[in-house]
Amino acid sequence: MYGLGPTVTVFGSARLAPDHIYFQKAQKMGALLAQKGFCVMTGAGPGIMEAASRGAMEAGGHTVGCNIVLPYEQQPNPFIKQFVKFYYFFARKVMLVK
Repeated sequence: MYGLGPTVTVFGSARLAPDHIYFQKAQKMGALLAQKGFCVMTGAGPGIMEAASRGAMEAGGHTVGCNIVLPYEQQPNPFIKQFVKFYYFFARKVMLVK
């Protein structure tokens, strides 16, 4: 993760659909962050995480996803440029906060 430059981590629900107002706001926020030169880091999942990553990518920004390996969910969303896979929640959370 060294060398990413200024980065903003976006935390949020994985359960919101694209038609939800918070999804739309997160997508706009991701775009605004990218336009200001920030990398957008998320947990790489769907919902708010996907929205922020999508907004950043569509605005030409860099996105990072810190994904957790779970048996039946938490597949990375398609708007992640750099992907890191974790097996432990604690290690993942430390990287998202750092």
